[in-house]
Amino acid sequence: MNRSMEGHYQLKKHGYNIQSFGTGSAVRLPGPSASQPNIYEFGTPYTKIYADLVSQNKALYAKIGLLEMLERNQKVKLAPQRFHDEYNDFDVIFTCEERVFDAVCEELLNRTGMKSKPVHVVNVEIEDNHKEALVGGKTILELARLIAESKNLEQDMDGIIEDEFIKMRAATASELGYLRRASALLELPTATWATGTVLFHRYCAYLTTNKYKADPMSPQISMMVCLYLATKVTEEPRKQRDMINVGYKLAHPESAFLPITSTTLAALRTTMTQGELAMMRILGFEFNVELPHIWIASILYGMAWWERNGEPPEDTELVDVRIKNVAQCAWAVANCSVERGLVDQAPARILGAACIAISMRLCNEELPASDYEEWADIWAKTSGKKLRAVQETVENSVDVIEAVNGCCMK
Repeated sequence: MNRSMEGHYQLKKHGYNIQSFGTGSAVRLPGPSASQPNIYEFGTPYTKIYADLVSQNKALYAKIGLLEMLERNQKVKLAPQRFHDEYNDFDVIFTCEERVFDAVCEELLNRTGMKSKPVHVVNVEIEDNHKEALVGGKTILELARLIAESKNLEQDMDGIIEDEFIKMRAATASELGYLRRASALLELPTATWATGTVLFHRYCAYLTTNKYKADPMSPQISMMVCLYLATKVTEEPRKQRDMINVGYKLAHPESAFLPITSTTLAALRTTMTQGELAMMRILGFEFNVELPHIWIASILYGMAWWERNGEPPEDTELVDVRIKNVAQCAWAVANCSVERGLVDQAPARILGAACIAISMRLCNEELPASDYEEWADIWAKTSGKKLRAVQETVENSVDVIEAVNGCCMK
């Protein structure tokens, strides 16, 4: 209902002949508590499910994203369908969870080759949340493109799957959440958290480029090492013992912090030191990270000065309080851009300007220029075409509405 429908939405938008199904006995959605799910029969129209949830508790189901998901689903098809009740021919079947993959394979085997036609079943493991569904949907779209371009699918399929899944090594939502929680416990400023997150994205990119089948160090160690390096790069030093204890606490929430005499702490010190040396080599000793946040502050102050005096100032290092809401929204979009791995994909000034342009639109503010091209030239020092391309990349990768709503709730 979430992951499969996001895949359906992405593929349908790009012109593929696509259907989507569930494999359970009924459609189950979150309810007011874990023991009270909302259960609907397959075939129940999405409009009816939507209306039922609104009548129960509109605020609750809007907050957890169910209403937004159902609005998307209504644009795709009438109602959820059950795979076991359909007997259409498929060339490829994508599943989004190992359990569903097993159920599909079992059902196909039970059909005992009714049409004697082979079908490829591919599992793309996707966490069941909105952000990962969006990323997973794009992965399925890319796989579909490669499959459609193949002139001999039987021969090419294994290579397509292997290449795409090696390419997929990227920071997951749970890993990004881990970095946020660790940074909060360590009381790290935004610049340090963002730098550590960018370094972790670079580490994932290294694994992709070098086609690692498995991470050379555990995800927890690699993430804490990236944050540890970031504390040094941004001159926000933290003791190695504190870094280890935070990582240990996140992995073992019920446990106390490790005492200084602990043999476990000593062992983790060695692991952390070895991991730090390995990470420095993996990253090629390149730790410089230019973030878009400083440019957001600079550009917004300059824009405010321009509006008052008709010309840009020479010094644009401070944020004018007049446009605080736009600044907060742009900052939130920039944070999401960091998490989506966009910092190394565009110059920081252009990325910062793109975050501002998005936030100005969301805040119903007009850009202080005759047109977009002029604004891009003055504030991003680039062409309108290039800035718009970066802006579109951000909007396609980041849930800007969620980012801004999260910003406004704080």
